[in-house]
Amino acid sequence: MAVTATCPEIKDILAANECLENFGGLGINVYAFNKGDLKAPLKAEKNVYPALTAESFNTGKGLYKFECKESSQGHTFENLGRRKGFKQQLDYVLESVNAESAEVARALNNLDLGYIIQDGEKSIIVYDSQHKFEYASGGIKGDTGKKAEDDRQVELSGTLQPTMYGRYEITEPETGGWDSLLASKKGEAILKHRAKAISLRKCSTMPTLLSSAQVKKERRQRRARNNRSYEKDFFVIRQIPASILYIQKVWMQGFLLYILVF
Repeated sequence: MAVTATCPEIKDILAANECLENFGGLGINVYAFNKGDLKAPLKAEKNVYPALTAESFNTGKGLYKFECKESSQGHTFENLGRRKGFKQQLDYVLESVNAESAEVARALNNLDLGYIIQDGEKSIIVYDSQHKFEYASGGIKGDTGKKAEDDRQVELSGTLQPTMYGRYEITEPETGGWDSLLASKKGEAILKHRAKAISLRKCSTMPTLLSSAQVKKERRQRRARNNRSYEKDFFVIRQIPASILYIQKVWMQGFLLYILVF
């Protein structure tokens, strides 16, 4: 029996429904995550991914936040030909040119990452479990500027291809937003948990309060130990006079013998 493919659906896009503000550009925050930090690859339902939670990541792992230049972030997509899918492109700008941003740029250039960026009340995710987001030659540019009025920044532009859709969305966490999934916060939580565990271990080694029955038992045992010690000392004391008498007897015998001889 032949299998019928589920073909893409076409929907109405009506001007009557486009009555709200339609601002261009994206938010200033870009969130990156290492695909290897996920417990399992993300799976989309059409072009929507399920919400990320703290449980989506391995212990101590999460998102990394880049606060970018205002009005400098953008996401575009273009088709790769009939039935060849799409190429997505993400552009953003970091207003920092120093050792730290150079270190981050190296990681972005080498690692297999996914990205999340806010688009109004929605969030775009640039991710694919099988294909890598890549920065081509010249895709990461750092510039200190030449004059005082020049911009000092790192421009980043990378692509992900091929993907079935040109845009994928993901639901932002209701409590704390994307910041609630930052790896730095999870690291702090782990340190607090370890400190608490150490404190509990210390408390477990401290003396515990005894019940009244235990107190009485401890007193009886102490009294018995004291009595045994007293009896031992008394026996020693009783032996002292006998020892003195014996010494006196031996001395007198020696003295008498001395007189008889001399």
